[in-house]
Amino acid sequence: MKAFVIRSLYDYTEKHTIANIDEQNNQKKIFVETFDTKLVSILDNSLKKRNFIVLDELGFMENDIEPFTSKVYELLDSDKPVFGVLKDYNCNFLNNIRSRDDVIIIKITEENRNIILDRIIDILKSFGVPFKEENSFRWDEKRIKWYNKALEHTTCSYPDAFIQEIKKYTGSLNNKSILDIGAGTGAFTIPLIKEGAYITSIDSSFNMMDSLVHRVNQHSLKNINCIIGPFHRVNPDKHDIAISAFSGGSTKTPEGIKKMYNLVNEYCFIISSFENQENNFKRNILYEMLNRSPSRRRIHKNTLEDTLKMLDDLGYKYDYIEIEYELSQYFQDFHEALDFFTNRYHIEENREIQVTKEFLNKFLVKSHDMYVFENIKKSWLITIKTKF
Repeated sequence: MKAFVIRSLYDYTEKHTIANIDEQNNQKKIFVETFDTKLVSILDNSLKKRNFIVLDELGFMENDIEPFTSKVYELLDSDKPVFGVLKDYNCNFLNNIRSRDDVIIIKITEENRNIILDRIIDILKSFGVPFKEENSFRWDEKRIKWYNKALEHTTCSYPDAFIQEIKKYTGSLNNKSILDIGAGTGAFTIPLIKEGAYITSIDSSFNMMDSLVHRVNQHSLKNINCIIGPFHRVNPDKHDIAISAFSGGSTKTPEGIKKMYNLVNEYCFIISSFENQENNFKRNILYEMLNRSPSRRRIHKNTLEDTLKMLDDLGYKYDYIEIEYELSQYFQDFHEALDFFTNRYHIEENREIQVTKEFLNKFLVKSHDMYVFENIKKSWLITIKTKF
C-alpha cells in the first residue's frame, strides 16, 4: 500500500494522509474528508499567517472536492504570492489555474531541471519574496547529523547546564508553555518536553526543523508545535517563557528583543557566546595554523555589552551569568573528523587540508572505539524578567 501524505509548512508536526493506492491492483482510495477539513484548515491558516504560500503539489485527486478547490482559488485571488507545483494532467481544477492571467507557468523538463533555478528565483524576487542570506544555508544534513550526535552523547552537558539555571527562576517547567526561538534540531525543545512543558519551536531552516520533528518522533514525544520561518516574520501566541539560544539575528536587535518580551508572561532567556567563540573547536588555533586572513574569519554582529545596553535602553530588568559546558564531537574515524572540520570551515585547498590533518593529529583523541574532539565552551545566559 502506497500512502500520499500532506504536511503543513506552518506547523510542521501536522500531517494528514490524503490517499492510499494498492500497488497490486492500482486501486485508489481518496480521503475526501481530509481535503474538506484538515487541508482547508491548513490553507486558511497559511492565508492568515503567512506572507508567502507554497503548494506542493496540486493534482487531479482534488478536482471534485469543492471546499478544497475553493480555498485554493481564494489563495490565488489574494494579494499574497503563491508558489505551487501543478501536475501535468488535464482536469478542470488544474486547467482553471493554468488559464488565469495572474499565473506564471514554468514547465520543468529533464533537460532544464538543473538550470531553471535562477529563473525561478528571479521571478520570486520580482514578487517581493525575501530570501535568506547565502551563508544561512551552511547547516546541511551532514552537519546536522554531527550536531545531533554531539547532543545525544552521554558526556554532553548542553543544554542541561542552562536548563538547571533557568529553573532557578521558573521553578518546575511542567505545564509551562515555552517559545523556543531558533530551535534548531531540538537541543532545548526535546529536554523541555520531557520536563512536561508545551513547546512552540520556531526555526527558519527546513533541514533543522525536519530533523527536530524526526528526533521528537524517535523519542515518542508530544506537546509540540513547529513553525518554519524567521522569528521576525511569524506571529505566535503568547507563552509563559521564551528561550532564544544561538538563534542567529532573532534577538540581536532592539526590535527582536522587544518582540520576544511582548510574547512572554514570565521570563525571557537569551543564550549566546557573543564574541567569545574563537575557542569553539579550538578555531583560533586552527585559523592561526591555516594563516587565514581576517577577511575569512567570522565577524560577530554584537557583543554581550551591546545586548545589555539594548536591554537597558528598553528599560528591562535582567540578570546574566556565564556558564561552562561540554559539547564535544565524536567520530567513527579520523577521516570523518577531517570531513567535519573541512565542511565546517570551508577548507578545500590541498595546503589547508594538510594543515587540518596536522591540527587533528594534535587534538583528536582516541576514546574506546571512537575519536573525540573535546570542546569545552562558555556562553552567557541572560534572564529578562517580564512579570515584574
